[in-house]
Amino acid sequence: MLFDECDLLAQNRALLQKLRNVFMEVEGYILAISGTEKMFPAISEIFSPILRFFKRINVGNFKEIKETEECLLKPLNDEEKKAFDKSCILDIHQLSNGSPYEINLIAHYMYRRWREGKNPKMQLSPEVLNDVLNELERLREAEQYEIANKIRNYWRDDLKILISLLEFPKVPEDWLVEYMLLDEILYLKSLSLANIGRDEEAINCLDKALELNPDFISALLVKGEILLNRSHYEEALDCCDKVLEKEEANIAALGLKAIVLSKLNRYEDAIKCCVKFLKLTKIIH
Repeated sequence: MLFDECDLLAQNRALLQKLRNVFMEVEGYILAISGTEKMFPAISEIFSPILRFFKRINVGNFKEIKETEECLLKPLNDEEKKAFDKSCILDIHQLSNGSPYEINLIAHYMYRRWREGKNPKMQLSPEVLNDVLNELERLREAEQYEIANKIRNYWRDDLKILISLLEFPKVPEDWLVEYMLLDEILYLKSLSLANIGRDEEAINCLDKALELNPDFISALLVKGEILLNRSHYEEALDCCDKVLEKEEANIAALGLKAIVLSKLNRYEDAIKCCVKFLKLTKIIH
């Protein structure tokens, strides 16, 4: 079982503890965790001492052009390899500085343009480079979205199966509590309810989740967003403050608090939040 982009996962220690508890009880699985160096302190702390059973594999930029060539050609079948312009491999290696992600991104647009008949070969053309630059710009802009939205999409896409457990009668509630899953299920159900406009029920689910786990940052943020949308500004502000008491540099809470303060006509305080938010997101220095 592969868990990708675990830098985000490492920020949620409660979830890491749940994973540890589950996989200590379940046999027959190989657990793979991928991420950058940022994830290792939390992973090491939570999974210790069983961390010794993990084999660490470092993945860095390719040093040799041969590695870049293999990265480009290995996914292709024999027919597709004939359509690949090998004269561009050196250029791709230099442009990407050997970064596997950027190599695959370039290769994706080369392949797509060839498959769509826009280029006679899989080649590095100005149009391909323009596609790559547009995608990188889109990803850069996406980083400016509220973290709460990213978290919400992450849960909905990758863990939505947990929602069904809430209505699966053969799963005892005490088992869910023991494995620290009930708060997550209530949180996920609240997202589904909020998405269809059933805000009161969503808030009830979030309150129950927070009773089980008062440090549940994501639940506090979503509750704050719902309260803001319902013009309950003082309550929304309270949610933001609770998050910032636990994580003073939480970008999502700062952004949300700035909006709430402006709704309360506390403009000077709102500006202070905005400045801190922008500094943390490196939009200003």
